[in-house]
Formats: sequence, structure tokens, C-alpha cells
Amino acid sequence: GFPHNAVVRGYRDRSGNLWFGTYGGGAIRYDGKVFTNYSNVHGLAGNIVWSIFEDKNENIWFGTDGAGVSRYDGKSFKNYTTADGLADNLVWAINEDKKGTLLFGTGGGISQLSPDGKSFTKYITSSELGNINVSSIVKDISGNIWFGAWGRYGVSYYDGDSVINYTVA
Repeated sequence: GFPHNAVVRGYRDRSGNLWFGTYGGGAIRYDGKVFTNYSNVHGLAGNIVWSIFEDKNENIWFGTDGAGVSRYDGKSFKNYTTADGLADNLVWAINEDKKGTLLFGTGGGISQLSPDGKSFTKYITSSELGNINVSSIVKDISGNIWFGAWGRYGVSYYDGDSVINYTVA
């Protein structure tokens, strides 16, 4: 049967596998036949998974609630936290910009993965964004990025050069 009932996120990878992030049960992969559960026992950073994303190298990334982010290469997990430069260990959202840079929406702003894949830096400043608690990242058809903010901060649009914040007037 299905390993955990509190599902908070769903994602389909390029191979057609379905991934589910749970509230307390880690991540679950469904390959069309079998449900496989991955938790902190298997190396996942934390068992509350808010975000899931597949990068261009077919690694699956998991954003957790206070334990950082995990990269799964199909065999093992590599975990990253604020010690690696991540803005905050609460990772609500993961996506990429038009250059293919991985972006992580956290409780402390937006982090980007360095080109060597080993550390994180800030993507844009929280003063430009209007809020540090980024709960969603969406790329539009032109490759521009939209950030949703937790709280009363609305949405922010970033074209690679400047930020425009939209809120209720």
C-alpha cells in the first residue's frame, strides 16, 4: 500500500515517475507499479518534504522543513544546509531560471546553487524582493521568474535585471 497519507507535494519527473512529498513520511516514488519510500533513514535530509524538482542532470531535489535540501542521484542522497550557504533550512520551493541555475525559495530568501554544485549564494536580495519567506517559484514562457511570498507580500517578477513587486493596493 501507500506508505504515508499526509501528501503535501506532487511531481512528475522526465522518466514518468511520480514523486510525492509528505508531511512526516519523507518522499515517495511511484514508477507505475511500486511505491518506494525514502526517508531520513535512507539519507533524505528530513521527513517533511515541501518541494521536489528534477534538474538537467536528472537529479531529484527535495526541499525540507528545517533540514535543508537533498539531492538524489538515483542511488544516494547529498544534503545541503545553511552551512553550505543555503539562505535557510526551510525550503518551500525549487525551480530554475532561464540560464538553468537552480533556485531555492527558503524561509530566508532565495538561494542559487553555484555552477560547481557545491555551495549556495543569494539570488536576489530580500530588500528587492519585499519578503524573505519565498513559498513558490514559477518560470513563465519567456523564462522570467515569479516568486510567491508567504504572508501579505504578494508576488514578485524578476526578469534577470530588476524586480517588480505586485501586492494588493
